[in-house]
Amino acid sequence: MTEFGLNFFRMMAVSEPDSNILFSPTSVFAGLSMLSLAANCKTKSEIKAALGSNKYPFESFHTLIKELYKHFKRFSNRGSYFLNEINTWYTDKSISDAEAFFKKCSNYYNFDRSTLDPEKNTREGDFFTNENEVTKIESLYASDMLQNCYYDEYLMSQIMEIEYKDHALSLIVILPDHTKTSLDMVGIKLTNSIIDGIGHALKNNQHVSDIWLPKLTLDCGHDMIKNWNNLGIFNVFEKDDADLSKMTKMEEVFLVSFFHRMSFKLTEYGTCVYETAAEVKNKTVAMTYSETPYKFKADHPFIIYVLEKKSNIVLCLGKFVKP
Repeated sequence: MTEFGLNFFRMMAVSEPDSNILFSPTSVFAGLSMLSLAANCKTKSEIKAALGSNKYPFESFHTLIKELYKHFKRFSNRGSYFLNEINTWYTDKSISDAEAFFKKCSNYYNFDRSTLDPEKNTREGDFFTNENEVTKIESLYASDMLQNCYYDEYLMSQIMEIEYKDHALSLIVILPDHTKTSLDMVGIKLTNSIIDGIGHALKNNQHVSDIWLPKLTLDCGHDMIKNWNNLGIFNVFEKDDADLSKMTKMEEVFLVSFFHRMSFKLTEYGTCVYETAAEVKNKTVAMTYSETPYKFKADHPFIIYVLEKKSNIVLCLGKFVKP
């Protein structure tokens, strides 16, 4: 799943080189996987090829879906009712209601407020989108923090981790050394094994650090049909060719649209992410000053992802290119 997400990220980065990107690999993968269960013939083959599921026994995913299905009996038993309610809601209501629904799906990651103060830990600085474009931006600044961070020689990038409560999730920031490489090149190098390596390296690299991170807000919606076309999925969108016969015997059933939107907000109080759930706390320790602070200044484009550490699955993935 992570490999699929990284491939999808690289493809989106090529089609949107100057735009911020944020999406949930797990959501996109799950959506395509469930669609494939309804598909047949060429429609199914295109989806499976895009997912890379031809490499693995697809029946194992089907078994997991069956297990998950047990928890949704109420929904399935009243499928017609809920389908009608959902369609009516989207048909009759305004976009403001959709916005309200979207916001209610958010989950908040709160920093320990005794650690970060809105005035003390906020500084204005320059963010260099490129050599010719500089923007003034508010940044979070914290000195003498104990953080997992290091310089990765292969990626030619600084990498920093913010661990979440109970160490279940981590926010990873990859900051390319713009004198040696580019954001695109780092994205090309990222693979599942590299993500594994980053995790192991961060465990062994804890430093007293001075940190600058933009108070960033990413709110990204992407054209999934265009991106799915780039993955080689065409048949399911064609009225005369789509084969969803494993879901229904009705003719001319095809996919009209696929909506995916995700938001990420970082402030002095923490983060707000619209896909995952946990609380973030910074570590506070009694500091010794025998070590020169490690400088991590995110003042140019960088990659972020949220990692579920036990399974090593990337829950959300994106790049911050410009404020």
